[in-house]
Amino acid sequence: MKKPFALALSLAFLFNICAPPGETCAFGSAPYFTYTLHPDFPFSKFAGGQLGILQHTYARSYLIVAYRYLNNKPLTKEEQDGVKALWDERLEMTSYSCSGNPESWIKLRATVPGVSKIETIDTERPVSKENSYETYCNAQTSAFETAAKSLKLLIEKYGISSPQVKEWVQAQDEVFSNCGSPRYSDKIPTSVIPAPLADTADINLKRERAYQIAAANFYAQNFDAALKDFEKIAADTDSRWKETAGYLAVRTMIRQATLAKEMNKKLLETAAEKIKQLIANPSYATLKDDLNQLGNFVAVRVAPDAHLEKLATEKLNKENLEELTKTLDNYLDPDNSATTVTYGSVPANLKKDPMIDWVLSFQSTDEASTKHAIDQWKKTKSTAWLVAAIVGIDSEDHNAAALIAAARADKSPYAKWTLFYHINRLESDLNKTKEVKATLDKVFAAPPADLPLGSLNYLKLLRLPIAANLDEFLRFGVRQPLAICSDGMMPEVPDEKPELEGKTVSKPEFAPDAGSVLNTKMPLSVLRQVIVNKQLPADLRNNVAWTSWVRAALIGDEAEAKQLALLAQPLNKAKSKLFASYLSAATPEERKFAAALLMLHFSSAEPNPTIGQLNEDDYGDASGWWWGSNPVYKPSSMNEEEESEPFDPLFLTPAQKAQATQQMAKLAKVEGAPNYFAKIVIAYAQKHPADPRVPEALHYAVKCTRYGVTDDNTTKFSKQMFQILHSKYKGNTWTKQTPYWY
Repeated sequence: MKKPFALALSLAFLFNICAPPGETCAFGSAPYFTYTLHPDFPFSKFAGGQLGILQHTYARSYLIVAYRYLNNKPLTKEEQDGVKALWDERLEMTSYSCSGNPESWIKLRATVPGVSKIETIDTERPVSKENSYETYCNAQTSAFETAAKSLKLLIEKYGISSPQVKEWVQAQDEVFSNCGSPRYSDKIPTSVIPAPLADTADINLKRERAYQIAAANFYAQNFDAALKDFEKIAADTDSRWKETAGYLAVRTMIRQATLAKEMNKKLLETAAEKIKQLIANPSYATLKDDLNQLGNFVAVRVAPDAHLEKLATEKLNKENLEELTKTLDNYLDPDNSATTVTYGSVPANLKKDPMIDWVLSFQSTDEASTKHAIDQWKKTKSTAWLVAAIVGIDSEDHNAAALIAAARADKSPYAKWTLFYHINRLESDLNKTKEVKATLDKVFAAPPADLPLGSLNYLKLLRLPIAANLDEFLRFGVRQPLAICSDGMMPEVPDEKPELEGKTVSKPEFAPDAGSVLNTKMPLSVLRQVIVNKQLPADLRNNVAWTSWVRAALIGDEAEAKQLALLAQPLNKAKSKLFASYLSAATPEERKFAAALLMLHFSSAEPNPTIGQLNEDDYGDASGWWWGSNPVYKPSSMNEEEESEPFDPLFLTPAQKAQATQQMAKLAKVEGAPNYFAKIVIAYAQKHPADPRVPEALHYAVKCTRYGVTDDNTTKFSKQMFQILHSKYKGNTWTKQTPYWY
């Protein structure tokens, strides 16, 4: 059964990239147990037909490849290399914003004596005065590289200290001054056009200046003048710029047409005809690829249907796949808003090509897509449409039995894991628990080589709710992440380079579906069993012990808290002394104070076992800052399949379920950490001022009000603790370390 997912676009995961693969975007890291936008790394395996469990949220470039395999038309080695080259290139992109890099130009320019120093050149320009907040990339890296090459030629001819070189550089500065404004600025650059050289000037320099004037007009949006200038240069058979100018004349028409308030289709049609003429001209042979790219750009906007039809029948390679996905994007999401695909809203002309029809039906999440897929499967009996149909139905669909039978009978090596998953998904919903367990467990016992780790984790997602006991729950709930991804602006790209090669370097962790059950459905008595379960890695046992003890302390369950403290103490030596103080407390009041002091020392104190990557178990940002205003765990995940409501484990007794419900109700009444600690520490300090631990507790409690989640009362508590510390414990080392109460 498919769910809506707003990023199901061929280029969606590449928008707004802020760091290359293997580097973080510093927006917080999260483990991925399955990917939703692309298949597992390395992509070469997917390109070779190892499809795993297909996700309808995959970018279209992957689904186009999958369609070939599902129709038993494997990609040739050349085709595999081509599609992988596109995927790799997209991963290596470092910015979706303007990519113009002036470094080569600035570096060479700085060697010319007497020119002013510049640090950078702005390359993004507002579309217009009326639309100043929308920008476009006005100068690409190639423009600066071309300028650098021209400067080298002029230096060789006239000398680096010559007035000709210096004047040319000054004119080129004027050219580039038209390119853009500082980022996030809506300022329109002032138009600066170099002056023509005198009639008596060197003819070669006059030709160079003519090109500079044309380029400056282009960058300054003086398109009529730029077009006239470029066409004149293109007609000059002695100019070294004649072919480049012919090409740029076409670009000028396209730029003018697309930046207009309403796209000038007539001008684009003129550009299209001109492109055909230039491609046919042998003089433009070296620019053929560039001209073809311009032709594709224009065709998408002038005759998209014909362009798409042509692309769908061409040989699959890097260029074809790139243009095909761009064209579909332009059709379905022209403003890059990452809209959810619905088959009912797909234009009829896009459904004419069988491949495109399948991709859009598979991606779509509405009833129309499922109905269409079922109808096409009944009509064709093809594996591709069988996959599209079974992915979209639930167990109550009247076609379920027929689709399950067909999936069992299908022999496609490329569809097998997708069909395997959905057969078991549907039968699990039909309460065929015994059969599903046996089938899945056979795979888990010896995972086949052609089953990607992400798909294996996806099967465990299916197996977890039917766990018969705690051992099974832990076996399938603790999973190996594919990667840790920072996801700042580049979703689902690993932080570590080995993970881009499919080498997992992360430790096993509680997956979101298991963690949410652990946090909301299991009582403390069952969490104690988790802690002593030796199949669980030691770091996870330590985390469950620590967080479960925190929960027991917060809800006032002293019996559980004592037992949990005894389990947690040997797992973490850093806490051992403070745990000993807690366990030796003579009264409930002293025990509560000792518990508060322990939690104040470790800002990792949180009443819910950690899901995914473990924080540091210490004090500071890397450890987290206690709990928030509501300490009850709320399910949240980027993965749509893992963010569903927590299920009730089959192995919990009614009494255990009731215990969990009662404990969650008590936990919900606990206030935020700063206020919780402040009340305990103030009350204890007033009653036991001679206890040597009081100044220390006051110091840490004041710090907690600075870093923890606060409310309107927190400031009052912080000031009160500060005043107690400075009035009753003057000269104390903890007092000296507390110069502020805010």
